[in-house]
Amino acid sequence: MSARRRALLVVHRFWPHPGGSERLFYNVARRLADKGLEITVFTTDAWHPESYHSPRKQRLRAGLETHEGLTIRRFALRNIPLQFKALRALSWLPFEAVRLLAGSPYVLVPDYLREVFRKRPRFDIVIAGVLPYTHLIYPAAWLARLHEIPWVCVPLVHTGVAGGGPSPGYLTGAQVRLLKGADAVVTATDVESRALAARGLDPSKIHRVGVGVDPSEFAGGEAGRFRERFHLEGPLVLQVSTLSRAKGANDLVEALKLLWAAGSDARLVLIGPSMGDFERDFASQPEHVRERILLLGMTDEATKKDAFAACDVFVMASSADSFGTVYLEAWLYGKPVVGAEAGGVPEVVSQGRDGLLVRFGRHVELAEAVSKLLADAELRRGLGEAGRRKVLDEYTWDAVFGRLARVIDPLLARDDCSPGQHREPDEREEQAVPSLHP
Repeated sequence: MSARRRALLVVHRFWPHPGGSERLFYNVARRLADKGLEITVFTTDAWHPESYHSPRKQRLRAGLETHEGLTIRRFALRNIPLQFKALRALSWLPFEAVRLLAGSPYVLVPDYLREVFRKRPRFDIVIAGVLPYTHLIYPAAWLARLHEIPWVCVPLVHTGVAGGGPSPGYLTGAQVRLLKGADAVVTATDVESRALAARGLDPSKIHRVGVGVDPSEFAGGEAGRFRERFHLEGPLVLQVSTLSRAKGANDLVEALKLLWAAGSDARLVLIGPSMGDFERDFASQPEHVRERILLLGMTDEATKKDAFAACDVFVMASSADSFGTVYLEAWLYGKPVVGAEAGGVPEVVSQGRDGLLVRFGRHVELAEAVSKLLADAELRRGLGEAGRRKVLDEYTWDAVFGRLARVIDPLLARDDCSPGQHREPDEREEQAVPSLHP
């Protein structure tokens, strides 16, 4: 690839956020830069999952910065009175662009729209994600079509519980039509690929690439340090994720309550930002339940790695994951995992080989799975080691990016995306309402 190639990556949050999609885009950006591309990232100043709608939740500083050679532009989220109702009403208008810009999750980023629709910066390829944030994906796709360059979508669809259809807000008609216009759609699992193909996307444009981890980057956790720091003894059960009902955190608390009632001395450690539904549920728990739960919120990477090293069982029985990078992180520390039969998780976690799967929302089943693992050290060791081998064989960033490069390289090699071949918009396009077909 030419060193003059310029790539734009668009995603709702980016480094230093530790989330799965954020890490995916960060690692793609770094490896594209290593291949000689000039990388610009458009993102928001969001940090907490609820900061898109609440100015009281933590945000990063908006503006321009550089990190490891990447140019990062963080656009400020804006909030207006009755934001949900106002944007929802707009999204009912019979205009595709308005539906994509104003629809769920009802977020306002006006400076980003001005940057794209007015300034119309030039790049050689656009890589945009993730659903349901079409208020970011749509302008990026429009910009690519304006300049006649390829664009790649990374939707990371939450396909939901088996037989129940995708999670709310995913694969709406407008979203599907948007994705159909992409030059390539990159997925995390075959489950996601099949869900997209079933809605009419060209299968030749869908590429299962996966998600990865960097084993050397995630090494260094110390179990003893974590236990000593937080005065923990006995078995530890860990969840690292956004803490919400959809992510299974509420069910995990209920499962542990059953184990405690049966005499278990296990402790529960929860790491990640708390959503309102979890916070209300946790506050309603009796004191003897809360005192057995170590609620750490968002922690630094060193603490998180220590927690993985210290835990006996990792659990994230979620209905809202397209992949679940945290399972890979737990496996790197040789830990068995418990997930839910939802989304892409059953493709990542092999039942009885490297982890256990339960039906989402069934906290009795979840309690039984956790109890089974806590009672059998040999089973824990065997499942964890099998998971570690899987990560090293299939899910390192080097392996993932190798698959992604086979998608991106041919797009960059196309004659019509050579530097200097962009065309100027004509007068009618200057005045037109944004369309995916400039």
